[in-house]
Amino acid sequence: MKQSSGHFFKKHHVGTYVVLILLMALTSLPMISMIGNALKANKQVIFDRGLFPKSPTLSNFVFVFQETSFPRNLLNSLIASVSVTIVCVWIACMAGYALSRYRGTGFTAFKSVTYMFQVVPLVLLMIPLFMIVKTIGLHNNILSIIISYAAITLPLAIWTMKGFFDTISFEIEESALIDGAGIFRSFLSIILPISTPGIMTAAVLTFTFAWNEYMLANIFIQRTEKTTLTVALAQFAQQSIVDYGYQMAAASIASIPAALLLVFAQKYIIQGLSAGATKG
Repeated sequence: MKQSSGHFFKKHHVGTYVVLILLMALTSLPMISMIGNALKANKQVIFDRGLFPKSPTLSNFVFVFQETSFPRNLLNSLIASVSVTIVCVWIACMAGYALSRYRGTGFTAFKSVTYMFQVVPLVLLMIPLFMIVKTIGLHNNILSIIISYAAITLPLAIWTMKGFFDTISFEIEESALIDGAGIFRSFLSIILPISTPGIMTAAVLTFTFAWNEYMLANIFIQRTEKTTLTVALAQFAQQSIVDYGYQMAAASIASIPAALLLVFAQKYIIQGLSAGATKG
């Protein structure tokens, strides 16, 4: 009886994995098609209907790197995304810790303000942000989108870190305080090292937003050499209407950093997002 029951569950798990693999292949089909078209010669993209070419070539990637400003645009996005991620995660760690550990009128008001910022549509912020950027002389400056992205993503990062800090018992800090460590030292030496899942989750959410954002980058920066990759991809499509191979190569390159970050951080993301779900 036990063997038959075990055999049943084993067959059940196999069926589950098969369904999951099929679903994964189906949802990944657009990306697979993008990579396959990027490996085709530019003139073959329209005529070759297969997912992958019989004779793969890197000519599209060579053209994108050597004949366009896309490498510079890619670097601009990397600088902006990494800068925003570092700033937001560090501030979110300190603010989230304060909101998790302390109570008071000021902290309650701060919670309400950060929550309100999360529900404001980005479209409503574009004109006010553009007026501010133009007034302080940051138009066509990458610093404008770094500051804007940090302000937009910081509330979500703060609430992510607060939810994770809520799951950490205060008794851990009490033992450090009894041993003579200050609050800031216990925060750096004890709390942050065990908060890796929350930190990685906040970093992934922040980096992904900054990496994929288009509207603000298109409005704040007009110079080709200072634009980000999302704007460069749109301009590339407008300038090279029939060059689908070049477009697919550029899009494939643009998807690599975010994909790598998700692959290496995936084991932390679920734990970080679910932290605090049962807390009041």
